[in-house]
Amino acid sequence: MRTLSEEEIAELRSRILSMARKAETGKDPLGWFEDLYESSNGNESMIPWSSGEAHQFLIEW
Repeated sequence: MRTLSEEEIAELRSRILSMARKAETGKDPLGWFEDLYESSNGNESMIPWSSGEAHQFLIEW
């Protein structure tokens, strides 16, 4: 997984906050999660909480 630059992190943070604010005013306050995953186009570095691997508990389950 590629490491984002400080500028890319700031841009991503701004985009996520914008998505969250927009979703908050609508009827789907968690809808921004779907928007974020869709807009990442499979690029895991665009999902801040992704480690690029399945969580060990999920694997064991």
